[in-house]
Amino acid sequence: MNEELLKVIRQLKDEILFILTSYNMTDETHAQAAMDKINALFDKLGIVIEDVIPPIVMQSYLAGTGGAALGASLYAVTELTDNVMLDLKAAIRTAKANTNKSIIEALGEVQDELRAGVASASKKRKVTAKVVETFDKYGMTSFTTVDGKKLPLDFYSEVVTRTNMQNAENRGRVDWFEDNGKDLVIINGVTPTCRHCYAHRGVVFSISGKDKRFQPLNEERTPPYHPNCMCYVEEYDEDSLDERYVQADIERAEAFNPEEDRRPDNIKKAYDKKQASNRKNNYEKKAYARMVAKLGDDAPATLGAFKRMKRSKSKKYKELQRMMRKGDEES
Repeated sequence: MNEELLKVIRQLKDEILFILTSYNMTDETHAQAAMDKINALFDKLGIVIEDVIPPIVMQSYLAGTGGAALGASLYAVTELTDNVMLDLKAAIRTAKANTNKSIIEALGEVQDELRAGVASASKKRKVTAKVVETFDKYGMTSFTTVDGKKLPLDFYSEVVTRTNMQNAENRGRVDWFEDNGKDLVIINGVTPTCRHCYAHRGVVFSISGKDKRFQPLNEERTPPYHPNCMCYVEEYDEDSLDERYVQADIERAEAFNPEEDRRPDNIKKAYDKKQASNRKNNYEKKAYARMVAKLGDDAPATLGAFKRMKRSKSKKYKELQRMMRKGDEES
């Protein structure tokens, strides 16, 4: 993920929180002005990605070609860039709509207080706290998974960009192989990994499909295979291998079945452990973001400090939790 883009998206949330706490949300005119300003920030983000994405797509593609500009380069990079832009712009539109919805719903829930006469300082604080809390939970979400999870814009954008940069690099590799008359490629990647990626590991494919010993490398068989996939294509240098190894690779290609889980138990266990660690890290990131949104400068300065404090169950962490609960009760 390009750090510049991720930084801009995270700054956007901070700017929105600043607007929500700076404007008098009990006043309809002020609330509308706040929303107009927030919407302008989302529109600006849509313009920013038009400057950021094309160069990093080109950089990733050229990493695959070894820096060589091929005949297919312009078309490939344009197509890859368009795909990333479509995904990110749709995510920004969704986050913008969800942010507006969260603010409107929060204000709707406190309508009785808004209609109760003069807006006192305590009333303003309650309304602001409610709007901030609702935005923190439901605003800035850009994608809903099949199991109902709402993904924040920064997280979703990071996944989309990282996956598409991997796609651009693999596309560059395949184009370079094809341009240099190298028809056979083999799939490689990191371990431990999921069942689908493991099924492709060590499998040889033919780019042209003309080598009938191996299955053709179509789009479905070219990594990445899923979001955050780290699989990649490499040249298969048949001439440097003993005939026995080549024959074994032919047999492996014939038996290729992407639906079969071929992982040994130790790889399965290592992958499950890795996924559990990732889930814990993601949970802690969200918990830290909520704390920063609610407590501001009283929150730990870094995510690392928050994790250490939380895992040691320090007195400071317990005090911060008490402050979080107090804020919930007041809102």
